[in-house]
Amino acid sequence: FSAILSVDTRAPGKADDLEKSVNYGELCHFIQEFMEEHTYKLLEAVLENLAEAILQKWEKIEEITLEVKKPWAPIGLPLETVSVEITRGWHTAYIALGSNMGEKETYLRNAVKELDESAGCRVEKVSDFIATAPYGVTEQDEFLNGALKLRTLLTPEELEAMDIVRKGLNGLKADEAVENVLNMFSRTRYNSEFVQTVKKTKFI
Repeated sequence: FSAILSVDTRAPGKADDLEKSVNYGELCHFIQEFMEEHTYKLLEAVLENLAEAILQKWEKIEEITLEVKKPWAPIGLPLETVSVEITRGWHTAYIALGSNMGEKETYLRNAVKELDESAGCRVEKVSDFIATAPYGVTEQDEFLNGALKLRTLLTPEELEAMDIVRKGLNGLKADEAVENVLNMFSRTRYNSEFVQTVKKTKFI
């Protein structure tokens, strides 16, 4: 295994204080325990799951590059090892919020809470909510709008897919929206497949 961490070393370096940095000894033991407790078929799956676990456990790590080498791989050629390397990290995204149905503020605050409690997401800031008049189709209730700053492990492509789904489901009844999303999930196994399915779906 090889692990390269992206960490702000200024504070621990100036203070000479390990508590302000990442204890790489603890990290090494965490990797060993993770590998002993989990089994995957692909090296890619090992790295994806391990990178996510590390980034969520150590908040000071902004990005990590992991490489795993497999000796004596059964490929029928005289190679010592095969390896897979990935780089994963936190991204900053700004998410717009809005509702003009029912208990609007409750819906928005619940959405913020759900995002903050989702694996791989940290809500850092939330704006005030403001009421705005509807545009275009004006015979409807006013909107309550806001925005939030999100730190997330989702890739830009995955975030884009979420936005496409949001636009495509806008205006549908709740049961219709749920049915559309579940249909897409049922046809995919991984985030990457879901992203491609969303992009091919004629939402907008």
